[in-house]
Amino acid sequence: MSISLKVGANIVVYTGNAQLASAAFASIASYIEIIYHCNNTTGEFELITSNTLMMPYGVYYLEITQACIWSYGIDTTPPNSVQLYTRFTGNYVSYCGPEQLAGNAFGLIIPYIEKVYYWNNITSQYKLVTSSTLMIPYGVYYLEVTQDCLWIFAELGQSISQFVIADFSKV
Repeated sequence: MSISLKVGANIVVYTGNAQLASAAFASIASYIEIIYHCNNTTGEFELITSNTLMMPYGVYYLEITQACIWSYGIDTTPPNSVQLYTRFTGNYVSYCGPEQLAGNAFGLIIPYIEKVYYWNNITSQYKLVTSSTLMIPYGVYYLEVTQDCLWIFAELGQSISQFVIADFSKV
């Protein structure tokens, strides 16, 4: 697996196997200024060292000195859900479902959503997510919720009545 990185700040999802950061970042080690992992349980950005264990499908912030391709081996099986927490800092998570409209992708957690943004790594900007936004698999999303909840990634075309289109325009 490989990811294109640009000079400066990059927020990406690591889809590889659990391994030490020294091995995971070997292909770009000379370009790294700093790396943080967004710990979704605590809401804190944690500094990554060479002995840190990489979390599959975790969100990572990297500062890079030169545009490069980060190669780190094979992908691991994606999770089918992610825990979201109510807190001031929000949740940085990877969407691991199929490409589909956000209103369908959020399913049962729609009533708990306050804000949703997608991180565009090319423009280094957040984009507001609405019910008609196309969700990008393994993209980085920032969510604020009103209640701790489990986001189960809906399958494409899932025809369960509780999955409805939501209007996030109130954000």
